[in-house]
Amino acid sequence: METIYRLYYDELIYFGNKIVKDRQVVEDIVIDAFIKIRAETYDNTRARRTLYVIVNHKCLNYLRSIKQRGAVIVGFFDETYLDREMVEAGLLKGLFNALNGL
Repeated sequence: METIYRLYYDELIYFGNKIVKDRQVVEDIVIDAFIKIRAETYDNTRARRTLYVIVNHKCLNYLRSIKQRGAVIVGFFDETYLDREMVEAGLLKGLFNALNGL
């Protein structure tokens, strides 16, 4: 689980922050997502997808709870959107790591 945490934590923060735009709330949501899958056994690919889905749903539920329904974009429910966001976050993480290695 520690490996999955190190691999995907920053990506999930980036992804969640695009929805909620409150880093502290997103950090709590991401930690909750890791706790939720802790008991399960996942390979890296399945864990990543599951974490993105959990974070997406928790962010949308948060927005609903504070009555910001107008801020919810229908595309967040679309699986294609999640796939694009996973790719974008992965590419940005790779770019960031490459730049830090220079």
